[in-house]
Amino acid sequence: MIDGAVAAAGFIADGTAFVTGVAVASDERGNGKGSEVLKGLTARLISNGNVRIFVSSTDETANFYIKNGFEICGECAVMGI
Repeated sequence: MIDGAVAAAGFIADGTAFVTGVAVASDERGNGKGSEVLKGLTARLISNGNVRIFVSSTDETANFYIKNGFEICGECAVMGI
């Protein structure tokens, strides 16, 4: 969390990480805080040996994840496949 404005949640199962969401306070969106948290989270997951990271996204959030290195594959965005 950065200044109480951003939160991220997820879990790890069988060496695959699942980011279930990144939430940014509405008055803090667009200033890079969400990307900063997601990049830090993915870097830590990768350094811990997670080679695949899945995120749950919607039509509204897909571009956020694409901008941060994920690719859309079917109904999910994936990093590291």
